[in-house]
Amino acid sequence: MFRGVIQRGLERLGAVKSILITAFLFGLIHFDFQKLFGTFLLGALIGFLVYRSNSIFVGIFAHFTNNSIAVVALFLSMKMSEYMKKMGMTNMSEMNTSGVGDALSELQKLSGIQLAIVIVFYLMVFIITAVILVFSFMLLLRIRQRMSKK
Repeated sequence: MFRGVIQRGLERLGAVKSILITAFLFGLIHFDFQKLFGTFLLGALIGFLVYRSNSIFVGIFAHFTNNSIAVVALFLSMKMSEYMKKMGMTNMSEMNTSGVGDALSELQKLSGIQLAIVIVFYLMVFIITAVILVFSFMLLLRIRQRMSKK
């Protein structure tokens, strides 16, 4: 709806304005004002991809990829919490729902090895996510090149 109807309808205002307005609306419709800026940036990126590729399917794929990465990251985070509980760190599950200050104070309570495990785990999640993102963009570029040759 956002890229196919709203963004296309607003393109008479210019590409940049249509992308930014649509991205702002995309952020608002998610009803999470703490993540409004991140959702706005994601909406702007997806809007730009749709505009440049001239295909709504690129936007659908980008949105699917983002949601898939979020689900996998949540799953891995839950598994990490279970693993940390087994190691005797009972406060790890509370870190997911507490504020940043509480999470940092909980991290300070960890031993050096436990902290290293947490850092390595989340670093691996970040690297895997980055690889998936780069692979997705390379795939999108190939699709776009093939579409422009036709």
